[in-house]
Amino acid sequence: MGRKKAAQQEEILTHPVIFRVTEDAWKKLDKIRANSDCRTVGEVVRRILSRQEVIYFHKDASMDAPMENLVTIKEEIRRIGININQVTRYLNATKTDDEKNTHAGKVAELFNQIEPKIGVLLSLISQLAKKWLQR
Repeated sequence: MGRKKAAQQEEILTHPVIFRVTEDAWKKLDKIRANSDCRTVGEVVRRILSRQEVIYFHKDASMDAPMENLVTIKEEIRRIGININQVTRYLNATKTDDEKNTHAGKVAELFNQIEPKIGVLLSLISQLAKKWLQR
């Protein structure tokens, strides 16, 4: 049993074109292939010859360090928030005033821990906003 016929017969590549390139040209084409949405060098060449768009992907490495800082701060704030929720639950479950005062002190202590993290987070966000909005 043979393969099914393609729905659009006019888009099938039927005529081979063979040409040679230098090592430097091959490296450039392969670099374009590696950083684009093309799977093969032949596809890169076909798109260039037919003047179709080649989508080139670029990663901005200057954003790696600030993003790592944001992720760690986010995790710390999340953990502190979980602790605040647990202490608040204990606070609401207790009956005596002494226990409530103890739990309220713990909540205040946790809020004091989170304050510097939010300050660092806001400064990082303002630096990133300056970089992103300068264009």
